[in-house]
Amino acid sequence: MFHCVEGFVRVAAAVDEPGVMHVEVFGSEACIHAIHLVLLEGPIDAELDGRTIRMVHFAVRNDADKRRIAMTVRFQESPRHR
Repeated sequence: MFHCVEGFVRVAAAVDEPGVMHVEVFGSEACIHAIHLVLLEGPIDAELDGRTIRMVHFAVRNDADKRRIAMTVRFQESPRHR
């Protein structure tokens, strides 16, 4: 099932150690809700410093905030770009 969501999103991420990064996603309430749904499906492919990674585990640290997601993400380099 697909949903069209209008709003805004801003992402800040910092790699803490190899394979672990802290991510904060700020956005409209509708966008944050949609991102929560996507995280439930995981894993998610993304780009980090020009290379493709696969985010495989998400530990959300603030479930109650409707306009921000703070999480620790475990990731690995995507197999197709090693």
